[in-house]
Parts: sequence; C-alpha cells; structure tokens
Amino acid sequence: MNWDTFLNLLRSTGLVTLGLGVGGVVTWIWCHLRQKKQDKTRNVPQHLMDGFLYYLDGQYDQSVDAFRTVVEKESNIPEVYFILGRIFRNHGDTERAVRVHQSITLRPNIHQDYKRKALFELAGDFRSTGNLTRSRETLLELTRQFPTWPPAYLELCDLAETEGKWDDAASFRERYNKLTKDKGEGLKRVSRYLCQSGLELLELGEVGEAQKRLRKAYQADGRSVMVKYAFAKLYAARGKPKDVFRALETALEQSSRPAPLLLDEYRDLARVFDKTERFDDFLEEKLALRAAPVHAYLLQKIIRQHENGDSEAAREGLLSLAQVHGVTPQVMGLARQLEIDPDEIPQAAGKSTWECCSCHARNQSLSWYCPSCHAWDSLFPPTEGG
Repeated sequence: MNWDTFLNLLRSTGLVTLGLGVGGVVTWIWCHLRQKKQDKTRNVPQHLMDGFLYYLDGQYDQSVDAFRTVVEKESNIPEVYFILGRIFRNHGDTERAVRVHQSITLRPNIHQDYKRKALFELAGDFRSTGNLTRSRETLLELTRQFPTWPPAYLELCDLAETEGKWDDAASFRERYNKLTKDKGEGLKRVSRYLCQSGLELLELGEVGEAQKRLRKAYQADGRSVMVKYAFAKLYAARGKPKDVFRALETALEQSSRPAPLLLDEYRDLARVFDKTERFDDFLEEKLALRAAPVHAYLLQKIIRQHENGDSEAAREGLLSLAQVHGVTPQVMGLARQLEIDPDEIPQAAGKSTWECCSCHARNQSLSWYCPSCHAWDSLFPPTEGG
C-alpha cells in the first residue's frame, strides 16, 4: 500500500478528524488545570505580606488567619509552618505550636534541614511551658540525629545551667567548644561550671570528687578568679590555712579589686583559723582601691581599736580612710566619737573610677562585668596617664 492509498483510507474512515478532536480536548484540559493552579497560588505572596503586616500591627488573629490561608493554598512551604509555630509560642498558645512543629517532623521525605529546625523549635516550645524534661529529651534526640550541629549542644548547656546541673552543662559546653573550636569564652564557661560543681560537692563533704572537678576547672581556665576562690574553699576543707590565704590573696591581687565575695570569705576563714591580724593587714594594703567592702571592714577595725583604747591608731586609720574613701556619714560619726575636728578630716583624693581592659570604657561603680561590653572580670583601676 502506497502513501496516497493510506491517506485516502484515513479520510474515508474519519480517523484524522477523530485524532485532531482528541488532541484538542487533551490540550484544553491541560491548559485548564494549569490555569486553575495558577489561580490557586496567585495570591500566596499577598497573603504572606498580609500576615506579616497584621503581626507587626499587633493583630494576632488576623495574622494567623492570613498564614493559614497560605498553608491551605500551598501546603509545601515549611517556612510558613515555622512562622505559625513561632507566633503561637510568642502568644502563649504552646499546644498549637507543638502540633505545628511536630507535624513538620512527621512529614515523609522532608528535607533534613527542616526536620532539624523543627526539632529545635519543638524543644523551645516545651521549654516555654516549663516542661524542661521534654525539652531536654527533644534536644538529645536532635543530637542523636544531627550529632555535629552546635546549637543543640549550646541549648542543652543553657538548659542544664538553668537546672543547676553543672556537670552536664560543662559536658555539653565542651562538646560545643570542640565543634566550634571555641577556646576563649567557651573554656571560661566550662571552668565556671566545674567550679560550681566542685563548690556544691564541698558543701556535701565530698572533698575528693570536688578536687577532681576543680583540677579540670584549672585546666580549662587557670587564671580564673573563681577557680582560685574554689581552691581556697578546698584548702579550707583540708585544713591548710596557708594555702587558703595565698589563694585568696592571689585572686584579689589578680583582679586588682577586692571582690565582696572574696573578702567575705577571707574574713570568715581568718576567724576560723585565728588569723584576723593577717586579714586586717591585707585590708590596709588594699586601702587605695577604694572599694566599698574595704571601707566597711576598715571601719570595723577602727571601731575595735577605739574600743580597745588604742585611740591614736584609730585616729590615724580614720584620717587615712577619709582621705581615700571620702567623708561619709560613718566617718563623721566615728570622728565625733574620737573627738576629731571636722576641719582635720581630709577630702577624698577622687571618686573611684574603673576601666574595662576589653573596651576601655570607664565606670564609676564596680561590678563583676563591664556594663558596656559585658566582658567578665574586666574592670581594673585605670593606668596612670590613661
């Protein structure tokens, strides 16, 4: 059969017309479905924008409705679910936040990044309700599935710190430090956690276990003032007064300021070991620092000298104190008792100033950290000419 004969046969049977008709119908159906899908998703960006605007305007219900509309129109946008979950949590509707984030983790074939984020957000949901156990379990599951993701360990560390589980906090922070190669602030954190653990063990009488923690703390950050304070407590538990005072004095010298906690401990242990004279002598050496605890303790010493009849020593001590710390009401009260003429009392050399060795900001008050850059143990008396 030649080509002309074949075409004549098709024309006679009407198959060409049928084929064209079927093709046209299929094409129309495909175009219709495509247009319907475009109509369905055309307003998704607008609903997203509406949701954000409603939320920024404080219209919680309208914001939720807008985002839910997006989910109904296009359910394959995980980011919208995360937005909804965070909105629910921020407004105290944690049950709905949990359901949203759990639904993401249960999706088949979901990208691992989304699953990881959903587990992390789910842990945050549980923590916001005070269910720290579920939060910790979720984070541990997260570390099992994604063992090299640092934020999970940092959150576990923070959770352990909140619960006062210092050994766990140190362990999780060490893992975080290893993953991020943090050898600065990370090691200081580990040292503080181990010190806190050691101090609690000392209170329980477990001296041997406390010593193990403190040795690890020293390895993490041997320059820490808290490490020296903790070792002073350890030496006291072992009955070694010389080591106690050496550790405390080293800590005070290192910080260039007598921390109230260190001075209180020094005073108490000096009484226990009958070394109050050593404490008084150390205070006189630190007089120039003009710290409030020194001021209070020296006033007590002057009162003791006055009561013991050593008026001349009390007089000299009060005049020195006034020259450095200023004429306070306590100083004036003691001056009247010692019958010192107010004109004889010198004015303070100047108001105390403390300089941060990290950002060089100057502060009139003394604290454990710099109010400007929040660096710990960074406030020192300013250098001369600074």
